[in-house]
Amino acid sequence: MNKMTNEFENNFAREYLTTSTIEIEGLKSINDKLSVVKSADTNDVRLYIESYKLFGFIEEEAIKFQFSQSVSRIVYRRIGKIIHELVYEAFKFSNKYDCRKNSKFEDLLTDDNMSDDVKAYSAKEAGDVILFDKKYSYEIKWSFATTAGNELKMILSKPSICNSIKYKPVLLIFSEPVPKQAKKSYKRLKNEFGKYGSVYEKSEAWKHIEEMTGIDLRGIFENHLRSVVKNEHVKMLLKEIHEKTKIS
Repeated sequence: MNKMTNEFENNFAREYLTTSTIEIEGLKSINDKLSVVKSADTNDVRLYIESYKLFGFIEEEAIKFQFSQSVSRIVYRRIGKIIHELVYEAFKFSNKYDCRKNSKFEDLLTDDNMSDDVKAYSAKEAGDVILFDKKYSYEIKWSFATTAGNELKMILSKPSICNSIKYKPVLLIFSEPVPKQAKKSYKRLKNEFGKYGSVYEKSEAWKHIEEMTGIDLRGIFENHLRSVVKNEHVKMLLKEIHEKTKIS
């Protein structure tokens, strides 16, 4: 990896990834949350098990499903936050652009780009990372699972709103969703961003960040993955999590 990547990894990314995936906000947090599930009222757990047995699943499978659902929800929420934070910190560390995160549309408005169309959205989030000097508004997703409701409507409207105030909407998405309905929403999202700005997905998303910041985030993730598989503390926490899926 290049010098910029090594410096970013040593000064921020390594410690942040360890905290977010293993320690306070990672596996340790998952373990704590599963302990609460494990200690739930027996009757509540039994009702859960019976609902699965009605479909033909055995008791052991029902218990594992209960815990796997809890883990998947936590991991999905956390990985979205992690990739968002790392992209922002990479931009900030490179010091190439005037970047901020979670800015509102009102923060982007000037006398030159004031638009009546955007007034209703002025207090809403314009993007996950904004490059004010380059006029880029980034929407950053690990994947995309939003399928309905006001949240989907707002995300789909962002590209045209950004375009109306002379900001370029840029979608970074690192993995494609699997469920059929989520894929339809994902296609709509890409179409809207592609119409008004740019879309970088999967390998192109990693490459774009490196081109913009000089930091190889994918390489940093791969280093972290290699360290995780050898980490004895991780093995211990995973063993504790697996123990919780067993019927007491």
